[in-house]
Formats: sequence, structure tokens, C-alpha cells
Amino acid sequence: MNEYKIATITFEHDIYNTNFMNTRLESRKIFENRGYIRVFSYINNKSTNPYEDWYVHPDIIDKQIIYIIMSENSKNYKTNIINMKEFS
Repeated sequence: MNEYKIATITFEHDIYNTNFMNTRLESRKIFENRGYIRVFSYINNKSTNPYEDWYVHPDIIDKQIIYIIMSENSKNYKTNIINMKEFS
């Protein structure tokens, strides 16, 4: 991850099943420390059992596109974690 940047990553943390070694929190730190933006959190199956987060890298995916995707889908998600000031 230090050598390459990936446009889009989905990371399955399975927080609904177990919190083995604080997987969700630790994985979020790893991605965010490397510049990834978590665009969707707590992806789940029919509003139960959150199992993954989705990330994009702003060096590869235009921030305006990220903003549009999140804005158009905000009613479907509980949390928009991007600081909207990044897009002004």
C-alpha cells in the first residue's frame, strides 16, 4: 500500500460477526493514513450486519465525482464521513 495507490477499495471488516483485534477501527486508520477517503461506512445487508467500508483515493478519483456520488446517495446511508469543506 505504500508503493501503489488503488482507485477503489472495499474492505470487509465483518464487525457484525466479531471485533477481532478492533479490525474496523484499525483498518480505517490504515486506509486514512495512506490518503484514502472512506466514502461509505457500514455497508450492510438489508440494514443489518454491517460488514464493510468503501474507500477511494483522491489522487485517482476526482473529488468532485466523490462528492456527487455521496450527495446523490446520502439518503441511502446513515453517515457521510467526508468533510464537505474539502469540496468547496
